Amino acid sequence: MEFEPPDKCLNLEPDLFIKAQEGNSFAQLDIGKAYYDNPLVQDNLINAFKWIMWAAQQQNSEAQFKLGDLYAFGQGVEKDESTAYDWYLKSALQGYPKALTRIHNLYHIETGMYCRGQRDAKEDECATSEFKKKNKIRELNEYRIEQLQSELTNTKEYFSNLFITCHKQIKDKKQQDKKDVYSTLGFLYQHGYGIRQITSRAIEFYTLAAKQGNTDAAFNLGYIYHQHYNMKWNYREAFKWYTTAANNGNSVAQNGLAFLYLNGLGTETSPSSALYWYNKAAESRHINAMISLASIFRKGDIVKQDDKKTLEWYTKAIKEGSTVAENSLESFYNKKSISTTVNGPKVYSKKGLCSKLDQVREIDFGSNITDSCTGLSPRRTVAQMYKDGDCIEQDYHKASIWYKKAAKTGDTKARYELGFMYYHGLGVRRDPLEASKWYTFAANKNNSDAQCQLGILRERGEGLTQDTLEAIRLYNEAAKQKNPPALFKLAQTYENGNGVKSDFKLAFKLFGIAARLGSLDAQLKLAEIYGDDENQYYDTKTSFNYYQMVAEKGNPEAKYKLAIMYLDGQGTVQDLTKAYYLFKESSHLGYDNATNIFSIPVDYSKS
Repeated sequence: MEFEPPDKCLNLEPDLFIKAQEGNSFAQLDIGKAYYDNPLVQDNLINAFKWIMWAAQQQNSEAQFKLGDLYAFGQGVEKDESTAYDWYLKSALQGYPKALTRIHNLYHIETGMYCRGQRDAKEDECATSEFKKKNKIRELNEYRIEQLQSELTNTKEYFSNLFITCHKQIKDKKQQDKKDVYSTLGFLYQHGYGIRQITSRAIEFYTLAAKQGNTDAAFNLGYIYHQHYNMKWNYREAFKWYTTAANNGNSVAQNGLAFLYLNGLGTETSPSSALYWYNKAAESRHINAMISLASIFRKGDIVKQDDKKTLEWYTKAIKEGSTVAENSLESFYNKKSISTTVNGPKVYSKKGLCSKLDQVREIDFGSNITDSCTGLSPRRTVAQMYKDGDCIEQDYHKASIWYKKAAKTGDTKARYELGFMYYHGLGVRRDPLEASKWYTFAANKNNSDAQCQLGILRERGEGLTQDTLEAIRLYNEAAKQKNPPALFKLAQTYENGNGVKSDFKLAFKLFGIAARLGSLDAQLKLAEIYGDDENQYYDTKTSFNYYQMVAEKGNPEAKYKLAIMYLDGQGTVQDLTKAYYLFKESSHLGYDNATNIFSIPVDYSKS
């Protein structure tokens, strides 16, 4: 499946599409829901169906439920109650509560009989079997509730005992080799198991373990620095520790190291090194590495395009059970089989020529067209269509060419987009210096997105000399225009005292403004602040509300933290059932904290 960027009118977070491309089912679901909620966007229900279907195919229970709704009411797809029932059933079997309610409401339950739609005497033959299905679901749900109550209680007790045991072993002078104990303590502090989550303590213990040769600890250090758990990005440290773990055979670290080499994060950009480490990880059956290799050979940006190798790597990932690779391969075949050339660009559609074909023709002839949704200039319209794969075969390189043409005419938004493409290496060689050039042009025309991104480059010293004060000035300029990411970054500078006098009250105020303007990062930060019993704003109920707000938008960390609050009864009534399903959803999203909570066996003999 080749994911097409969502319509710009949706105003989604920039990294949401990247997560969706990586196979994040919750990100795919969020894009689908955004389309569903925006009737002014062209073909919104059709696109909603497409994205929600992709998420549902990855066993996302909420997506399966919403897909059932689309089929039940004929939204974005032909109405089909039978298929709707099947998706509701799949969702219910995973314990999604609303699915059971929807089955009850849409399919009449009467006097021990269970049939779809209007009751008919001729349907009585199927009624009993359908009723049995419903009872099976109820029995399964009740059984799962009992299981999760036992599982969560045992897990929580196990981690508490494990934490105590590890500290006893550290104090034991007879035990010389303590690297595994240090690594375990790092894990507990990193994820908040058996103790309050403290990232700095996790780093401290992981470092002790890694220096004594523990490969898992080295990887976890790299992962923390890469994913910036409650801290700034530090790609150099991530690169250092990923390298240590990768050289010792850790396939996840090898995949992470390849990503850093490919994007020039913490090291010089090196496509050859990226390919080497992706191959090493793939040899160890790392699915994401296989998909990355398939994508690299499919796009042909850093190597010669090779359909044979694309097919080879997608096929290998499919054999490992990857639904993402299966859908990507289907999209790959579709693009190859139905593409046709019209006035240069390749225009495609599963249902014949697309609705914008006439626009493509006119644009190619140079006529003056303005997009009804975004008000794009003609050149920027072509660039956007190539970037998004909107009726034209997606081609980042051609998109960059058209953005450059538009940028040279003084188009401020095109200059920002061109900077974005250079920074992320889309269709061009990744070049933070060139990105900063185009961001500067746009920022000088008061483009708040460009001002914010330029501030980030200044703060990190990417492509430009590191200058924290200039970064703060740029954040301020963008913040005056109520740019949520800029307000969030400005709040961080005051929180950390980075280039300014530390002022937590001002930081808190700025986080609040950014949160109200829709910044998920700010909302998540406020949830953390209100949940910290060491500051004056401690309020578990407000913390719970913010986590719930962000979790509803599919954020895996928020789902995990919300599960913890339900588990402990903080800010809400204790609800082990909700805790369990939030842990599962966070785990399906790929959040390691949630994934690992069930992966460690409960074995009291070790304690």
